[in-house]
Amino acid sequence: MSRAVELIRSTVGLVRRRPFDQSTPEGRSSERYRRVALATLTAGVSRVLATVGLLVAVPLVSNHLGAEQLGLWVLLVSAVALLGFADLGIGNGLLNILADAHGRDDSDTAVDSVSSAFIALLALAGGLGLAFALLYPHVPWATLLNATGSAATVSGPAVAVFTLSVLLSMPFGIGQRIHLAYQEGWRASAWSAAGSIASLVGVVVASVMHTGLLGYLIAMLGGLPLAYLLESIVVFVWERPDLRPRLSRATRHAGVRVLRTGFLFFVLALAIAVAYQSDSLVIAHFLGTAAVTTYALPLRLFLLAPTALTVLVTPLWPAYGEALARRDLPWVQATLRRSLGAALGITVLPSLVLIVIARPVLHLWVGPDVDPPISMLVAMALWAVVSSVSNALAMFFNGASAIRFQVIIAAGMATLNLALSIVLVQSVGIAGPMWGSVVAQTLVVLLPELIVIRRVLRHPHGGSLPRFLHPFFSEPEVHHD
Repeated sequence: MSRAVELIRSTVGLVRRRPFDQSTPEGRSSERYRRVALATLTAGVSRVLATVGLLVAVPLVSNHLGAEQLGLWVLLVSAVALLGFADLGIGNGLLNILADAHGRDDSDTAVDSVSSAFIALLALAGGLGLAFALLYPHVPWATLLNATGSAATVSGPAVAVFTLSVLLSMPFGIGQRIHLAYQEGWRASAWSAAGSIASLVGVVVASVMHTGLLGYLIAMLGGLPLAYLLESIVVFVWERPDLRPRLSRATRHAGVRVLRTGFLFFVLALAIAVAYQSDSLVIAHFLGTAAVTTYALPLRLFLLAPTALTVLVTPLWPAYGEALARRDLPWVQATLRRSLGAALGITVLPSLVLIVIARPVLHLWVGPDVDPPISMLVAMALWAVVSSVSNALAMFFNGASAIRFQVIIAAGMATLNLALSIVLVQSVGIAGPMWGSVVAQTLVVLLPELIVIRRVLRHPHGGSLPRFLHPFFSEPEVHHD
């Protein structure tokens, strides 16, 4: 009991405005944990605000739009998840390079990388925008989106509004990546929260003015790009003017480095998306679309704990990168152990409880028609734990720029998962794809990760990373004595 109280006290003590003295390894360690704690708290608040904003906005919009236009609005608002793919991983590539440069106090690399990434994002957004403008008149948007009634007439302009918001977010979002790379995640989350608030205010104004579908869409999708723009202005004018993008600092070497690292992140995200989204498609194909509801809604319940863990461990990504660049392996080892303990502590008990209460909760939520089999609930509980542990480990691999290693195992997992899902859904039923995910995630992702991590944890204090890892590392390379 006293140990738990001491842990709580030490954690609360990290949440303070004044940074720790970073002139010593102990001070740098405490400062990293302080930044992680602040980033975790603000990220949680930001996610809550985004969820509340959507929950409040939906009834406001539904009161003024018909069912067809409301469905189109929900579809495009939900599709903002594409932001993670649109920049081809350039943002994540820049994050890794900046975290490494920060750990080595390499300001020249930081400036060159920011300038090169910003020019690349502008060029990419401009190229995609031009391609969209050329294709726009020739695409039957209503048919493509299966929009009917009043939604059909505005489907094209609605897609244009959505596309513009995505394209603007790409270069405007560079301030977010800089904040994250320098372990200032609380600033990034605060700006994201401001974007959510701006979107909700915009929806309220649009409701008062009766602007119609396009007005509601501009309001909901415009808050985040606006917040990103203001954030980047603040970063480059007041916080870090030394990093302000300059055409003269956009070098070929830095550009290739950002694009190479970013593309690996893009491929990794694509492989993970294919792996996680394929189960629903397999179920729809073999069991019908009605069965997808029985699968997807319980999964939302089991995702609650892994999502909470993601908020906790994501700020560790740049912290690992900076610590590895400083060769502070003891901190990395201690943090890895703690993050794995957190992954188990946060997911095991809730997942076990959900096996028991998921059915009653679903019956209260959506009615008795959604009645998942117990075998599927057990598989989802196992998957929640396995994927959470893998996620905690992935933050280390991201920070260490071991992206090639993750791409290899993610591609293997996606392939095996799809094959097992197809076989098991026909022999086991609706629980089959989830069991396929558990087997694929465990054998192809978790076990290789644990083998590598075991070597890292056993490595002598103060040394470099195990040599057998070197071929898997992408830019920026791990630096050795």
